[in-house]
Amino acid sequence: AYASLTNYFQQHQDEVIEIEVLPPAIQPPNGLFLTDGLNLGIPKKVLALSFVEARIRFFAGIQSEGALSKSALKASTIILLFDAEHLTATNFRKRRLVQSASTTGNHRSEFGKAVEQELAFTNSILISPSHRQSKSPTLWHHRAWLLPFVLEVAQPDTSHTECAVSELEAVLKAGERHPKNYYAWQYARRLLEQVENRMTDRIGSPNIDFTTFINTGITRVKTWYCKHPSDISGWSFLSYFLAKTSSMPEKELLLDEILRFAISLSLDNESL
Repeated sequence: AYASLTNYFQQHQDEVIEIEVLPPAIQPPNGLFLTDGLNLGIPKKVLALSFVEARIRFFAGIQSEGALSKSALKASTIILLFDAEHLTATNFRKRRLVQSASTTGNHRSEFGKAVEQELAFTNSILISPSHRQSKSPTLWHHRAWLLPFVLEVAQPDTSHTECAVSELEAVLKAGERHPKNYYAWQYARRLLEQVENRMTDRIGSPNIDFTTFINTGITRVKTWYCKHPSDISGWSFLSYFLAKTSSMPEKELLLDEILRFAISLSLDNESL
């Protein structure tokens, strides 16, 4: 089970996989797991058995190969899939990235690829239909730690705006998987701060890219909230987001739309 799972993740290490733990009533024909392209379904029993093997290989790999152990990296994938709060595994992945940055030297493309693979891995867990993983404080903190590297090594044809919008979409997806996902929304606040710092000129004025991100982000977020009106964590983030725009007419227009929306649905819950 462990070998088959790690092989699957290795084959798709550059892609975002949608992972779901299968209920006992669904048994894969091969006795291990179901796959359909980038969709993976694993029975809880198979995942638990893989975790036991992964834990053994993880510590053995670190002891024999050190911080750059490939076997420990593979094992940490299964460990975090089973136990999203495994601090040792997340800290190992951090150390490996940092050490990889120092050993690759001028080979920035290699480090950039490692960062993108780590981003794809965290996406696979955080936006998959699993309540426990999508609201994991450990994994969202790991993602926040990874964020500066993601913005730094963004592809030449990808602007900071596109990268930031992509990150925001991941938060919205996680918010769908687990309502009131305050860990995800806290990450969104950190994202906004990071983007603002990188898109502000020397005199402290936001550049056109940041303005574009704010306008795009607010529109996208408002649309999401209108589909999830009871999510108080989301509305709280929208108020934080609105404070970043300096256009008063846009604020008034957006607030008017939200007010009309609330009145039309006769909403009286605490979120609105």
